[in-house]
Amino acid sequence: MKLALYEAIRAFVQRREDGRLEEAKKKFVGVSAETIYCIYAQDVQLRVRASHHRHRKKVDEYLIRYTQGQRLLAIADAIDLPPALLARLTIERVLGVTKQAVSALLKDPATIPSNTCTVEVSGPSGKDAHLEIDGARLQHEVRACVRADLVTAPDVDVARRKLGLEYEAKLYALLNDAGVAFETEDDLREAGFSKTPDARLLVPIGVRGRVVTWIDSKASFGDDYMHRQQAGEQFQGYVNRFGPGLVIYWFGFIDELQDEPSDVRFSHPDSSTLRPDAQNGDSDAGARSSDAGIRQSDADTRHPDGQPHPDVLLMDRFPDVAEIVQLPQLSVNPRP
Repeated sequence: MKLALYEAIRAFVQRREDGRLEEAKKKFVGVSAETIYCIYAQDVQLRVRASHHRHRKKVDEYLIRYTQGQRLLAIADAIDLPPALLARLTIERVLGVTKQAVSALLKDPATIPSNTCTVEVSGPSGKDAHLEIDGARLQHEVRACVRADLVTAPDVDVARRKLGLEYEAKLYALLNDAGVAFETEDDLREAGFSKTPDARLLVPIGVRGRVVTWIDSKASFGDDYMHRQQAGEQFQGYVNRFGPGLVIYWFGFIDELQDEPSDVRFSHPDSSTLRPDAQNGDSDAGARSSDAGIRQSDADTRHPDGQPHPDVLLMDRFPDVAEIVQLPQLSVNPRP
């Protein structure tokens, strides 16, 4: 997806109007509903990261508005905060329980104590005020917030984790169908690796002119913030240990995040012509070659600041069988 289209979708779903996601599906024909939702959800999460500390400091103000008759849903909309997060802040402030206890109460609002309790807050004039909070009303308000939240509600978090596992399983099935031998994330952890991609290929493959030694599955959209953060924090570690790899953003990514394949590549579709000069144990992990197709630029390929990573190929699907070139001559030993 081109950056301009991504920005148009993001601006559209940011509109604070009911039904904006459904309208976006009609407006942006050819973009899947899953991709539109991912763009929306990831934008909400990014804005929450930037503003959550500010809302936490103002929770007493929100409680005063609540006891004056405003609904939590209305307050959440007015302050541009996901309703389930406002419900979480409210429960923490009113009941004074741990975050784990709050999570349990959000999953089952009926377990919120139904009695009335008194909460001392700091009023707008700086004077302390005592607020009466009706537990039965709070149950109802929290339940409404959880049902209305499409991004941060507990059941949404569960569904997101489940989706990630489903696409990880899909990756493994596609690797098996393509006849590509690999180790799973669990295999690598048992071998002592702490930071692991979803699959490490036992024999490197070539895809779109790139050498691929590992594949990571992302059931998300590769936007600027997510990819740059992960490129610095996650993908670089994979490259250091295993060599160049492939990241599959199943719901698309911004095209401009993929740089030109100028670092590690092969130029001939027939792997039998490749004569890499790197042997087992070579510090460059088999990523160099002389004149037979594999080459690596002299440029520094480390990107700790999360810039587009030249050792990481991006795709929105698993490569077709015709796109995969087996590279049995390349031997890549993972680094500890």
